[in-house]
Amino acid sequence: MRKFLVLLTSLLLIIGVAASAGAQSGVMGFDYTLSTSSVTAYGSMALTDKIKVGVEYSGLLSGTGDFRADVLYQATGSGQSSLDVGAGVAFTTPISGFLVLQGTNYFTEQLFLHTSIVYKITPAPTSLSWSAGVGYDFSDSMFAKVSYANGAIAVGMGFRF
Repeated sequence: MRKFLVLLTSLLLIIGVAASAGAQSGVMGFDYTLSTSSVTAYGSMALTDKIKVGVEYSGLLSGTGDFRADVLYQATGSGQSSLDVGAGVAFTTPISGFLVLQGTNYFTEQLFLHTSIVYKITPAPTSLSWSAGVGYDFSDSMFAKVSYANGAIAVGMGFRF
């Protein structure tokens, strides 16, 4: 539970920093995996047109999971449709390194596809996690999504600022 509280505090910090620094945009969300009762909570903000930073907790509400920080570069796309590549570090024992590839593609004004691939590169053994799904924007600031992630269905919602 402690790690989860640290993540929520970090997400609030991201919002505060984004607001005070005049960040381009940001997102904050929460996903729940039905079969494993695990959660993913995440937040990110765009520092420039191309560079984003974020944090993510993925695991159980008890705090058993990974707390990761990422730096992403928007390789292609514009606006909310984009393909981002980057690297991350998980602050769990042992400290782990990750490569991240994520994409969002709007095919109507409100309906979008999203994908994410995260490859753990250190320490051994390496591992690959992924998700793909569909989302819907209820407004400029709120969305919901359904994903198939690592063999399980996850539902989630989030906010944009």
